[in-house]
Amino acid sequence: MSSYGKSDLSDVFMMGREFMRQGLAIKPILTPGVGETTRLIMLDRSFEIGCTSQRFLKVICEAQFFEFQFLRKQAMKITGKKQLVPIPLANNIALFPLRPLHEGEAQPRNFLWIVHRSVQRIGDAEPANQLSKLTLTNGEDLVVPYRPAFIKQQVRDCYLLEYFFQQAHNCMKSSQHCPAHLDLVHSEEWRDPLLKIAEAIRNYP
Repeated sequence: MSSYGKSDLSDVFMMGREFMRQGLAIKPILTPGVGETTRLIMLDRSFEIGCTSQRFLKVICEAQFFEFQFLRKQAMKITGKKQLVPIPLANNIALFPLRPLHEGEAQPRNFLWIVHRSVQRIGDAEPANQLSKLTLTNGEDLVVPYRPAFIKQQVRDCYLLEYFFQQAHNCMKSSQHCPAHLDLVHSEEWRDPLLKIAEAIRNYP
C-alpha cells in the first residue's frame, strides 16, 4: 500500500478521477502524528491520501459538476432517510456511508464510503457484537459495526438512487423538460427500479 503526504487540490482531483474508474471504498483512518487521513481502496491497489474522506468525496462530486449537499438532499427525498444517506455519483456508481470500526478510544470523525457495486458478500462477523463483514470485489474484507440487514438496505437504496440518476441523465441527454426534483417520476416508471431492487436482494444471502 502506497501513501501520500498532505494532498493539494490538484492531487485529490486526479485521484478522484482514478477512483471513478476503479474505486471500491473510501476509508477514514487515524495516522499517528498526522490526524485523520483517508485510505482509497481500488480494484488493484490501495493507498493513503492526506485529506479526510469527506473532503475527497466533495472533490469527486465537484468533478462530476455536482454539489455534495445537492446530491444528499435529493437522496434524502428519494430514500426517506435523514442519516447515513447514500449518494449517486454516476449512472452506475452510488456510495453508501457507514461508521468505520476503529480500535482504541480515538475514532475517525468522517464516514467510510463504499461503492454499492463493489460489495460481493455481506455476512456476520461477530453476531453477538452486531458486527458485519463486507467482502469487496478485490477480495478485501471490511468489518463494520452494523447488522447485515442494515447494510443490505443501504445497498438496495443505492440501486434505487442509481435508477433516478439514470432517469435524470437520460432526460438531460434528450433535451427534454426535466422535473424539478429527481424523485418526481410517473408511477408506471417504478416497475424497473423495483425489479432492480428485487435483483439486488437476491444477490445477497
